[in-house]
Amino acid sequence: MWSAIANFVKWLFVPDAAWLSQQIADMNAIMEQKLGLFFWLYNTMKNFFSCFSNLQNYTGFPVTSPDGEVVTLFYGDIWTTVTGYINPILTGTFVILFCWYCLQKVEEMFER
Repeated sequence: MWSAIANFVKWLFVPDAAWLSQQIADMNAIMEQKLGLFFWLYNTMKNFFSCFSNLQNYTGFPVTSPDGEVVTLFYGDIWTTVTGYINPILTGTFVILFCWYCLQKVEEMFER
């Protein structure tokens, strides 16, 4: 009997395991509906820049010298540091350029 009461209280106050992911999916659907084309552009830019974070697992570029010695260029630690600086800089630059472009289009629209 006590386990039935405990299960009822748990069911009453503790959400399902997929509750949070369902709420996020619902919010994404609402944002996509409200923003339309801008949401598509945001997803496109996010997917493009996520490829830079995948490069952080890059192991290096092996080059064979004329003597037969193998040298690894852009090995892991350096490449991780470089992409760690480049990724936010490129993302910020493209966001600023996109905002500037949108501002220009809004100004053109109001000039007509």
